[in-house]
Amino acid sequence: MSCKTGSSKMTKNGGYFKKLFHLTKRNNAITFCGKGSEFNDTEIRLFSEIIEAKNNGKRLISTQLADRLDITRSAISQIVNRLEERNMVKRVADEVDRKIAYIEMTDYAMARYDATKKCLFAFTGKCVERMGEERFEQMCDMLDEFLGIIEDEKSKN
Repeated sequence: MSCKTGSSKMTKNGGYFKKLFHLTKRNNAITFCGKGSEFNDTEIRLFSEIIEAKNNGKRLISTQLADRLDITRSAISQIVNRLEERNMVKRVADEVDRKIAYIEMTDYAMARYDATKKCLFAFTGKCVERMGEERFEQMCDMLDEFLGIIEDEKSKN
């Protein structure tokens, strides 16, 4: 990767990088589920993936969940174990290959997730309302475009 450029351009690009780095740090620190929430953000994402798969007529195993959440298999195993202890998920053996275990939500977890989801949606709605729907949509479109450019540039290297 060639990084040669003039010093004034370096300074300007350094400023861009600092802004992006700062925004990324702030974004990573955001938690949508507050201290009073029953679930943390990773658990919410895990439930969302399980539900989406189910809605598409599929079931997920731990490895697939780890890939979708971009975390290690060891981490997903710990999360699933913790949720299983709380009666939130269960492992269901495949009918043909008993070594395969699908991760499914319990009815109890579905009810708790639905209640949490209502709070999350209300919180998101308040934030978008403060910003304005049009500006929110523009921001999302621009961020999506910028992330596409980043992915495209990285694929060139």
